[in-house]
Amino acid sequence: MGINSAIKIKYIKFISACVTSLLISISIYGQNDVTNVIIIICDDLNDSVEGMGGHVQAQTPNIDRLIDMGVQFTNAHANAPICGPSRASLWTGIYPSKTGYYGHNQQQNRWRNFPIMTDAITIMEHYNNNGFKLYGSGKVFHNGHEDNSVFNQPLDGGPSSFGPFPWDGSTMHSWGKPQAFGHSIMPPNIRDSKWGGFAPLSEIPTVDDYTGWMKDWEEPWGFQYESEMDRGLMPDEITSIWVSEKLTETHDNPFFIVAGMNRPHTPRYAPKEFFDMFPLETIILPPYLENDLNDTPSILWENNYQSSALTRFLADSAETDIGSEMWWKKWVQSYLACVAFVDHQVGVILDSLENSQYADNTIVIFTSDHGYHMGEKNFLSKTTIWEESTRIPLVVYAPGVSVAGAKVAHPVSLIDIYPTLIDLSALPENPNIGGNGYLLDGYSIRPFLENPINGTWNGPPVALNHLHGNVNPDDNIPSPIAENHHSVRSSRYRYTLTSDGEEEFYDHLNDPNEWNNLAINDLDDATLSLLEWHKSEMFDLLNISTLNINELTKSDEFNLYQRYLGTSNWTTQIEYTLTRETQVKIEVFNINGKKLLSLVNESKPAGKHDMSFDLSKFSSGLYFCKMTTPTFSKTKKMILSH
Repeated sequence: MGINSAIKIKYIKFISACVTSLLISISIYGQNDVTNVIIIICDDLNDSVEGMGGHVQAQTPNIDRLIDMGVQFTNAHANAPICGPSRASLWTGIYPSKTGYYGHNQQQNRWRNFPIMTDAITIMEHYNNNGFKLYGSGKVFHNGHEDNSVFNQPLDGGPSSFGPFPWDGSTMHSWGKPQAFGHSIMPPNIRDSKWGGFAPLSEIPTVDDYTGWMKDWEEPWGFQYESEMDRGLMPDEITSIWVSEKLTETHDNPFFIVAGMNRPHTPRYAPKEFFDMFPLETIILPPYLENDLNDTPSILWENNYQSSALTRFLADSAETDIGSEMWWKKWVQSYLACVAFVDHQVGVILDSLENSQYADNTIVIFTSDHGYHMGEKNFLSKTTIWEESTRIPLVVYAPGVSVAGAKVAHPVSLIDIYPTLIDLSALPENPNIGGNGYLLDGYSIRPFLENPINGTWNGPPVALNHLHGNVNPDDNIPSPIAENHHSVRSSRYRYTLTSDGEEEFYDHLNDPNEWNNLAINDLDDATLSLLEWHKSEMFDLLNISTLNINELTKSDEFNLYQRYLGTSNWTTQIEYTLTRETQVKIEVFNINGKKLLSLVNESKPAGKHDMSFDLSKFSSGLYFCKMTTPTFSKTKKMILSH
């Protein structure tokens, strides 16, 4: 693929320097067993990657090259389909359901302000604490939520910016940076949203009397664009070149690099050459079903659909003279162009790595913070709990460990990256000892890297997704599990439970587009059992003990036994053992997390205790009994069938 000559010269200089460095010096850490790490994380990249079954016209030869080098996880998911909580969960290794950080008003709610994450040791800090040099560039955290102390410096690579943008030449934000405007060629509903624009850089915008692009990451604010052959570098290009520079250097310590790509996040502006790869007349629209939302719980989508101009784009643009299909195709073209643009940056990094002294001892992980709808279910956005919003690319290349070109279909999620890297780099397993005390929620996927077909994994059989509900907590206050939506994805099915108890159940073998919500039908016994199994697995993950490993009392015990006495008469026996006198709470919850019974709430002496209670007055279903003390928490499932 061609790039303009001015930019091409810069790339050649970096490659030449890389080769020269290789010839004249050998790093202390270049050729031994210490593993360096590079994480490339994109923003809003769905499964539109070659070989993933997303958009059929996606062109990602460099990501495909990495897939050939490492292991591709074809059923990988974000734990939250929105930037802030997804990245916070990824970097801390803790589920949103444990931290209470689901993404309500995410711009005002910084992740570090939530109690469990205030002093959580991020993956970067854990590496730094064990002798690695940290480097970061681009979008690592959610914009405005950067934690520069993690890197012990401001990010010294490329900016975390979605620019360049249209500008009127004068309007500034209160914090001293230019205010973005919508592109002049956009339909009014998208132009007014400012963030929804899409066009090649060659479509130079005019706002009021000002013509030209602006950048918001450094002064002067004007972004140079004379032609494709003579323009400034975009943030993701700055990042890829900066990583290339780091790979030409000799490092005294192993390194941990995070390269955060801003694209394909909106607004979707990219060099014209990437748009030209996808002629508008050839664009294929994604699979679409009229009235697809009719069998879905409206609580999952009505607020987003009503509040966002971008998610209404399909419907609104139908009212324009041009019609919806033309603009929808332009939107798809822009998404594919930005994916190809990001793929090119991945190629720049891989080229430099392969020509460096670190090629054989550097782990490379490629992924995204969440997926994105391209029109499916009437959405052009993220922030849903359906497949297109949760499914992400995940490729892991670990020299000497991963099987080249292998694919793994077992469900995994971003929560598993932290423990996987700990495993691959032989770091201490519990980074929060001495900090907040909480165990990591994920599991190492190293067994799949070594044996993609028959690897023995200790993790769950489902991937857990979280979506914020419609009840907004006060700023920086954790949101309760019961007020949010959750979903689990197994190898074949997706089960979803909303905050008001509505359900979805999709069979991906027969319904890959999630068009037929089985949960609204009368299910046969076999399908109902499958649904209940997925529900049970979800609650196993949502009720992960919040046990603090700094105060662990291993000898406390809690057991529960159910007996059916006939004629719909169920009794439940509880036995628990305490090592010392302590305050005890035993409570019963329904499937939605609502408390139904408080069985015990008092101080109990050391020793063995038992009690029983009757569930007969409750309807059939799944219930949970939870015991908590100041240093112990455990939940047991109860199944009631009349």
